[in-house]
Amino acid sequence: MFSKLMELFFRGKFGNPTGFRGKILVKQMNIWHKEQFNAVLENINLKSNESILEIGFGSGYLINKLFKQNIPIKIYGVDISKDMVNEAKAKNKKEFENGDLKLFQEDIAKTSFDENFFDKIYTINTLYFWDDIHTCFSEIKRILKPKGIFINVFHTKHRLDKSELTKHGFKKYTLDEIEKITEDNGFKINKTFEIEKNGSYVMIAEKSN
Repeated sequence: MFSKLMELFFRGKFGNPTGFRGKILVKQMNIWHKEQFNAVLENINLKSNESILEIGFGSGYLINKLFKQNIPIKIYGVDISKDMVNEAKAKNKKEFENGDLKLFQEDIAKTSFDENFFDKIYTINTLYFWDDIHTCFSEIKRILKPKGIFINVFHTKHRLDKSELTKHGFKKYTLDEIEKITEDNGFKINKTFEIEKNGSYVMIAEKSN
């Protein structure tokens, strides 16, 4: 009964968190996805003066964690929710005001960035909401530098099918499907590992050309 009420309360907000419900949802997701955030922090291997992009940054929670590593970097973010852009700016006010952080209300299917711009791009639990996953992968490849790294953190179809909260508005993929999509769109998969058995994975891929 509780999960059904949660589904009704948050329905339609996962892909585009807006308003009061969106803010509550993002706070909850920051708790649910702590292990996924930690996986990015442990594997992104930041280097001085790199340009990093987060796709779907939500409240800017992970951006804040990256800046706390005290490595001189530039972080960019795209999110389709105007409310989340404002939330993340407020959470990372110092970095936004000094120009180390730039946030945009954009769709990853088509961004305003130049080709070969980013050293690394990462995203957590966003691919379910992409209208055309191949178009989005193509754009990620376009804006990554040669040999640039893409870190994709996601739940598989097997895991999502177990939840009442993901019955509506989610495009679900098996691990094999995501591997094939990644390679078909010009990436070499360097590493894939589980965070949660048969459920949550991290895929680290390199732009192949």
